Order: sequence, then structure tokens, then C-alpha cells
Amino acid sequence: MPLALGWDSPGHRLHSLAALWAAGEVLLIGTVSLIFWRGQRGHWQGQWLGARTTAELTWYLPMLAPLLDFAAPSSERNWYLRVFDPGQGLPASEEVTALCARSEPLARQLLADAWSDRAFVEDYTSWASGILVGQALYHRRVAVRQHALRRRVHALTSWLFGLTALGAFTHLLIHTMWLSVLTTFFPALAASLHGALAQSEAYRLGHTSERLAAQLNGAIERIRAASAAGDSPVDLAALKGSFEAAIALILEEHQDWHLLIRPHNLKLG
Repeated sequence: MPLALGWDSPGHRLHSLAALWAAGEVLLIGTVSLIFWRGQRGHWQGQWLGARTTAELTWYLPMLAPLLDFAAPSSERNWYLRVFDPGQGLPASEEVTALCARSEPLARQLLADAWSDRAFVEDYTSWASGILVGQALYHRRVAVRQHALRRRVHALTSWLFGLTALGAFTHLLIHTMWLSVLTTFFPALAASLHGALAQSEAYRLGHTSERLAAQLNGAIERIRAASAAGDSPVDLAALKGSFEAAIALILEEHQDWHLLIRPHNLKLG
């Protein structure tokens, strides 16, 4: 910018601001470098990923608890590892395991005869289906947002490369420093946007979320079909199996998300 504005010329009245501009650039670059160094040294990203995993696994524990057979003896304290052996490849979480161990006595007491109670079955099915519907809507929004991001970035970069070509052609007729700066800045910005789009994995996220939303909607339909028994007894085995399959979809999506993040050289802890 100082070059384009002419501040680098010793005769310009704002020449002294060029040095301040350069100092500001160095300060900004140094700040970003310091944040990056501290983040890598302190494993900030790994801590965030671990916290997200713990939060998600904790969130689904109330849905998972009724699917366990607490009457059967088991040395495994983690409920996920009991139902989804070997845990759908999820990273071990000591906090979730400790929470399962603390909650098990109360869960065993409250759920001892729960499935023989028709009201419990109806309430649990309605509540858990609502959570699954929310997840399906969330992934649908993610898919729409990622597809829109890809379209907008491609459109913007096309305009930037077009303006670069126009600026280069105009520079043959009009010689000005501004055109030199713009024909350097526009392609650099377009390349940065393409790099950011590739780093965000928008294409993969969009298609994965779209597929998962469709699969969750299918699981919800199977749950509703298994619970719609009318006056006849509900097929509890089919209903439990439908819920297990739906939770397995969510866990597999979380594992896919981890596999998506790992190639970016993050400290996952």
C-alpha cells in the first residue's frame, strides 16, 4: 500500500507513515506467529478436539443408557464400549468412562423395569427421536452451508482472476502503480481463498453431512415404524436395534470427522 500510494518516495509529505505501516505489518505478522507457536506448544487444537468428543459422548449417554442390559455382569465401565464394541473406533475418554461409572448405580435402579412400562417406551421413543431429528436438521444445514461456500468461493475467485486479466490488459495502455498492485493482489487473494477452501474440506464435509442427514432420516422412519404397534405389543428388540443403529451412525460420523482433521497435523492428544 505505501508503494501504491507513493509514500515510499522521500519527497511525499506522508513518507514518514511508510515506516509506521511497515512496523504495523511486522507487529501483525509477529502476533500471528506468536499465537501459532503458543497454540502448537500448548496443544490448543488437541484440547478443543478432546473437549468436543467428551461433550458429544456425554450428550448421548441418556439415550444410550436404556439400551444397556445392566443386569448382565460386565467389567467394562464405558457404556459405549459395551454396546458398540470396539466403540466404533472412538478415541478413549477417561471423563466419559468415569461419568458412566458414577451414573451406573442410579441408571440400574431407574431402568430395572423400564421397558415393561408402555408409557416409558412411548416417552423414550418420542424424546430420543426428537434428538435424532435435530441431528438430521443440523447436518442438513451443514451440507447446505458447505455447498454454498464452495459455490461462492469459486464465483469470487473467477471474478478475481478475470479482474487480474483485465488489469494486466489495461496496464498495456495505462501505466500506473495501482494497476501493478491490483494485478499482484487479486491473484494472490484468489489463490489464498482456494487454499482456505481446500483446507476447510468443504466438499467432503458437505457430501458427508448430506449423506448422514439422509441416513438419520431413514433411521427415524424405522424407529417410528417399530414403535407404531397400535394395540399390539411393541417389538422391543427391533426398537432397540433401530436406536442402536441411529447412534452408531452418529458415532461413525464423529470418527469420520476425526479422520478428516488428523491429516492437518493437529495435536490430538
